[in-house]
Amino acid sequence: MKHDLPQKLPLLGEMKFSSTGDVARLVTFLNQTLKQHGFIFGLSKEDDGYRLAVYQDPDRQKP
Repeated sequence: MKHDLPQKLPLLGEMKFSSTGDVARLVTFLNQTLKQHGFIFGLSKEDDGYRLAVYQDPDRQKP
């Protein structure tokens, strides 16, 4: 899933992993729960598993 964003978001961290579970559902939950606090989670499928990235959106941070 690639989105064209008007500005590049700061990447806070990422990790690669393999899983047989419902990873996309977990990322959706994290985005719905934490987006209001300025966190955005990205998921990409790779040959040997998945890559999970955590971004921070400075425009959506709560004070």
